[in-house]
Amino acid sequence: MRSLLVAGALVIAGAFIAPSIDAHASTIHNGDVSASVEKTTTRNMSSYARPQKGNKFVSYLIHIENDSDDKITISPGSFDLEDSDGFRYDNTYSSIARPSFTVVTIRSGKEYRGWISYEIPRDAHITGMVWSVGYNDIRTIPLDD
Repeated sequence: MRSLLVAGALVIAGAFIAPSIDAHASTIHNGDVSASVEKTTTRNMSSYARPQKGNKFVSYLIHIENDSDDKITISPGSFDLEDSDGFRYDNTYSSIARPSFTVVTIRSGKEYRGWISYEIPRDAHITGMVWSVGYNDIRTIPLDD
């Protein structure tokens, strides 16, 4: 069986697997693939990166589990933060927290963890992490900052 991750959506043998949200944890399921938010920090591990005035860095430890029969490829660019006003924030490319989440191929039965960092306004109230799993298909992990 072949699989392909297209813009975050898992396609197995030509069938699209729609993700679901685990109501009891900070987890999104996409077929046999899950993405979890495990931790958050505002600690800056970079000696050179500084947020713009009025902003702060916030980082989230993301855990991906591949319980499918095939390898998958996933990117940190598939995950955005959303605040209570509906604004979305892309991840930064600085290594604010390490190890950084990178574009990665995860073999069947394996998992991967990495930090994704964002620069957001100091007064933003983050309500969710949005996973773009495909065209017009986005899922949100509820977060409470």
